[in-house]
Amino acid sequence: MNITPTAGTTASSELSDNSSKNRLLKHVWRKKIIPCFAHTLNLVVTQSIDKSTEVSALITKVRDIVKFIKRSVNASDQLRQKQIDIGASTSNTKKMILDVRTRWNSCFYMLERFVQLAPILSEVLLTRPEAPSMVNASELNKIKELIELLKCFEIVNREISADTYVTISKVIPLVSCLTEALTKISAQDAIVGELKSELQKNMNKRFDKLEFNSVLALATVLDLRFKLLHFKDALANKKKTVLYLNSCIKDANNSVSTSESSDEFATENPFDIWSHHKQLAHQNMKCKFSNSSAITTTAVASINQNPTEMWDYMKNVFPELYKQASKYLSIVATSVPSERLFSKAGATITKQRNRLTGKRLSKLLFLNSVLNK
Repeated sequence: MNITPTAGTTASSELSDNSSKNRLLKHVWRKKIIPCFAHTLNLVVTQSIDKSTEVSALITKVRDIVKFIKRSVNASDQLRQKQIDIGASTSNTKKMILDVRTRWNSCFYMLERFVQLAPILSEVLLTRPEAPSMVNASELNKIKELIELLKCFEIVNREISADTYVTISKVIPLVSCLTEALTKISAQDAIVGELKSELQKNMNKRFDKLEFNSVLALATVLDLRFKLLHFKDALANKKKTVLYLNSCIKDANNSVSTSESSDEFATENPFDIWSHHKQLAHQNMKCKFSNSSAITTTAVASINQNPTEMWDYMKNVFPELYKQASKYLSIVATSVPSERLFSKAGATITKQRNRLTGKRLSKLLFLNSVLNK
C-alpha cells in the first residue's frame, strides 16, 4: 500500500506485511517501509505460542474438542439444547469458535468461548465415547490464565485496526503500554510464565528499534495526545524529530511574510461567531511560542480527543506544523482497512453476481461504507 502525503511533499511510505520479499523491495523502491503493526503483533503471539511446547499442546487439546463439536451435528445440537435448558434464548445460544492461524486473535476467541461453555461441554463429551477427552480442572485454570495474558494483545489489535480515526501515532504509545501491561501480569502457572517470557522476548525483538522509525516518531510527536511521553531512548528519533520540526518552521518563516499569514486567517470564515475569540487566542499563543516547543513541552491533550480536529483548530498558529501533521497523521498503521475492503468485495462478487463490472463494484462498496457510518 502506497501512502501518498499531502500535495507539495515528496516523501512517501510503503505499508506492507513482514514478509522477507517486502523487506528486500525496500532497497528497490527507496521508500520508507512501515510494517503492518497488526501483522507484527500477530507474529509475536503465534511465534511465542509455537515456542512454548506445553502451551501449544494445551491449545491443541482445546482445538481437537472444538473440531469434534463442529463436525458432529448431534453434538452441536446437544450443546445448543443444553444452553436453552439453562435459560438462554434460541437466538442467543453460543457456538464453538475454531481458531485460524491467519486470522488475528482467533486463538484468544477460541479459548475464551471454550471457557464460557466448559461446564456444558463436559456434559456433552461424557455422553459420547468417540469424543476427545475433556480438559481437567488444572488445565482449565491454565487456559483462564492464558486468556488473561492474551487479552491485552487482543485489545491492542482492536485499537489499532480501526479505519475511522488516526492510528499511525498510536503505534509507539501502544507498544509502550503493552510492554508495561505484560510486566504487571503475574503468572501463577509455570507454562503461563514461560509464554509470558516468550512474548516479552519477541516484543523486544520486533519493537526494540521502533522509535528509530522516523515516520512513526514524527507521527507520535505531532499527535497532541502523546507528543514525547512514550519515547524511552533519549538518543532515538526524539531529538532528531524536534530538530526537523523546528527546521520546517524556520524555513517557512523565511519564505512567508507575517502579513500573508494574517490575511489567510482573516478570510478563513467571516460568518463564524467565535472568529474574534479564535484570533485573540491564536495571537496570544503566537507571542509565547516561536518553534515546536509549543507542541512538545505543553501538557498533552485528552486521549479521547481527535488530533486532526485539534490541528485544524491550530493551523493558523502553526501552519507548517499543521502541514506536517496532515502529512504524517493520515498514514494508516495496519493493512486491516484494505483487507476488510477485499473481504467485502469477495462477499459482493458471488456466483450469482459474477458479471459485475469493476465500476459497479466500486460504487456498491462505496454505498456500503456510507451505510455503515
